Amino acid sequence: MKAIKNNLGTQEQLLQARNGSLQEGVAGMLRPHGKLWGMDVFSWYNPALFELENTLSCFPAPVLWIGNEMDIQELVRNNSGWVSNLSLICAHDAVALTLPAESTIETTLGAGALKDALELLRTLKKSNGIFLFTASGDNWKEHQAEFEYFLEIHQTK
Repeated sequence: MKAIKNNLGTQEQLLQARNGSLQEGVAGMLRPHGKLWGMDVFSWYNPALFELENTLSCFPAPVLWIGNEMDIQELVRNNSGWVSNLSLICAHDAVALTLPAESTIETTLGAGALKDALELLRTLKKSNGIFLFTASGDNWKEHQAEFEYFLEIHQTK
C-alpha cells in the first residue's frame, strides 16, 4: 500500500512539472487575440528580445506596442532605428519613457500602471494597425490576467 501511495505522489509531481513546463512554453510564444477597434491584437509574455525584434520588424502594418520599460529600453539600446513600422511605444510600468534622440518612433509614452496604458490605447488606436502587448518579469501573470480581462470586456462591445 505504501508503494502505491509513493507512486501516486510521484505521478502527481510529474503532472505538476509538466503543467509548469507547458505554462512556460505558452509564456514564450506570440499569441493572437483577434481584433480590437480595427487592430489585430497579439500578446507575448516573457519574449526573447531577439525574437521580439524580428517579429516587430515583420509586422505588415503600423504597430502600437505596450510593454515593460526594461524590454523597450533593451531593444532600443541594442537596435536604435530598427523598426520603421513601429508608430507607438508605451511602457506600462513607467510614468515616463525617454528614448534616444535618433529614435524614429512617432510616439513614446509612459503609464504608471497597466490599466492606464490600456486606456491610452483607446485614444491612440490605429484602424488597420497592430497592437502588441508584452509583459516580462516577476508579475507577468498578473499583467496577462489584466490584459486578457481588458480584451474580454472591449472585444465584445
